[in-house]
Amino acid sequence: MQRVTRNQLCTSFSAENPPALRVQPGESFVMETNDRFATYEGPNSSPEAMEILKTMAGPVYIEGAKPGDTLKIEVLDVTLPLDYGWIGATPGRGPLGGRIPAFRKTRVRIAPDGVVFNGNITMPLRPMMGRIGLAPKEGPKASNDRGEFGGGMGNTQITKGATVYLPVFHRPTLCAWPSPGPCSRCNARGAAERKAPSSPSKTTLWIGAYVSGVRHTPSCLGMRGP
Repeated sequence: MQRVTRNQLCTSFSAENPPALRVQPGESFVMETNDRFATYEGPNSSPEAMEILKTMAGPVYIEGAKPGDTLKIEVLDVTLPLDYGWIGATPGRGPLGGRIPAFRKTRVRIAPDGVVFNGNITMPLRPMMGRIGLAPKEGPKASNDRGEFGGGMGNTQITKGATVYLPVFHRPTLCAWPSPGPCSRCNARGAAERKAPSSPSKTTLWIGAYVSGVRHTPSCLGMRGP
């Protein structure tokens, strides 16, 4: 099975990004992500750390897809190869943001039964993809942007067993999935300031048959949960 390794990265959704991988419709492939949160220390982080924070895995070139088509993308599996992740809290963000004086980051343990916080609090674990998208219709978009092309949707339902439908705007079609943080972010309910743990991941995807002649409207973006 082909794979995008954790050092094959991009920082935007764009038709100009050179493909890291080429796949055929009906083919399964793996995308690995790196630990993009390890060097991040809040809004005042170094330029290098801020650049790493933007990274996503990919992009992937889908052979034969053309503008007007719609791609069917199935998430076959999302696994976490490491036994730890990160939780960050930023002033002004989330329900507790007003009570956080400065950025904080905590390393948490990932166990078979969930995310272990402070050594004695275990929260449910559900690996998900925070960002998934194709090249947008107009110009490059930042890794956290969202729109008809997909992007940084942060939808916890995009996990193992989910199906995502995205409209194709360019040929070649370039798909990108994110690194840890949003892409491999784990949904641990009850996390302070709505920040779920971030950890590297290995995601297995399948590209289904594309349907020609679908008009590009917001309704083209669809999803079926697991």
